[in-house]
Amino acid sequence: MFFILCFNLAICQSPYHVYFGNLHSHTSHSDGVATPADAFAFARDSAGLDFLAVTDHIGSFHLVPYVPMNTPWQWDNCMSMADSFTVVGSFVGIAGWEWTSEKYGHINVFNTSDMIRDSLVLWYHYIISEFYNWLLNHPPAFAMFNHPGGLGIGSYMDYNNFEYISSALDSAIHLFEFQMVTQEPFYNLALSKGWHVSPVWNQDNHQYNWGTYNDCRAGIWADTLSRQSLFDAIIKGRTFSTMDKNASIWMDVDGNDMGSVLTVRQSATFHLSIADVDNENWLWLGLISENGTILGIDSITGNFDTTFTIDLTNEKWIYAKAMQADSNCLWSAPIYFENPNNSIVNFNYDANVLVYPNPTHDMVLVSANDAYNTVSVFDYMGVKYFSSQFSKEIKIDLREFAPGIYFIEILSPQKRVVKKIIKE
Repeated sequence: MFFILCFNLAICQSPYHVYFGNLHSHTSHSDGVATPADAFAFARDSAGLDFLAVTDHIGSFHLVPYVPMNTPWQWDNCMSMADSFTVVGSFVGIAGWEWTSEKYGHINVFNTSDMIRDSLVLWYHYIISEFYNWLLNHPPAFAMFNHPGGLGIGSYMDYNNFEYISSALDSAIHLFEFQMVTQEPFYNLALSKGWHVSPVWNQDNHQYNWGTYNDCRAGIWADTLSRQSLFDAIIKGRTFSTMDKNASIWMDVDGNDMGSVLTVRQSATFHLSIADVDNENWLWLGLISENGTILGIDSITGNFDTTFTIDLTNEKWIYAKAMQADSNCLWSAPIYFENPNNSIVNFNYDANVLVYPNPTHDMVLVSANDAYNTVSVFDYMGVKYFSSQFSKEIKIDLREFAPGIYFIEILSPQKRVVKKIIKE
């Protein structure tokens, strides 16, 4: 990987620049104060954030009387204000919303103009599978696991112990939120369960302090300061969590950016970079895996950039963690090491694989130019309904399948492709 000269290591990591913000905040549209316009203005002008997401609780949006084709005025206003305050290269406003379940956890949803509409029924508070189904049915929406852990008596939010549902759902949940240092074990648990999620620290503001509640930030390495560039970086896993408002951490492995999924290997060359605009010193920098700490460097003075090769033994994921002299911590996104047959290749597109018609009422034809071996059909919960060997082409009868979303997995010795299909 080639690196360009930067005036400060905290500003860029070729070809990316680092941007600091907050992906979880509230206004009077739910249980906070003021308006989205106030929040965006304060985050930009008083807190100096690069981006802010206003993510009010969807259960607080008013849908009385219920009109299926209309969106509530709060959601319309939030989207409008996010667009109004967005100036490429200067500040990005993001409109999102928060799904809440005191049984399973809270989840923020981004990159959609739609929302769950039947708030009068409130099914989404209790049936997480229905929420997951909504998310999968509304691409390109993506989501974030919010502040896992206890939030009061009788509340322990860990998404059913971070149960891994399916690769399809994994491809729609990209972020893991820190609000306390003690949430790191939940981060490790989510990664070990198979989720591909990258860390961010958010403030979850409910007062007039968007970005000034503390110095903690969500860090994103993106090409430019635009909403699409930030979302692209999130989807690719180029984020980090920091307790210092202008400190950054970066990791790449064998020239692959953090967030990448690599094939299993015996050893790898890691490149780590930590920096702080204030040139603070560091107590420790290390690599964390499912098997514990696999490397540590103590007592680092100022900004630090290093490359080294380590042996890998049964490592599924590795991320970098750093601690400053004032005990503020940073966590990078992971690098994942997987068997090629366990990795999704081109989830949304593969020119060599066609699945049609889509949507369909009865039959679906799977055509593959490569020498694929197996085709299977799953629902969004990962339940397998059909599996067969095939070569080049196969027709699958879906007439007995209930209407809904299904995923067709096509396997070959070299790769795995998953296609979404709608049965009407």
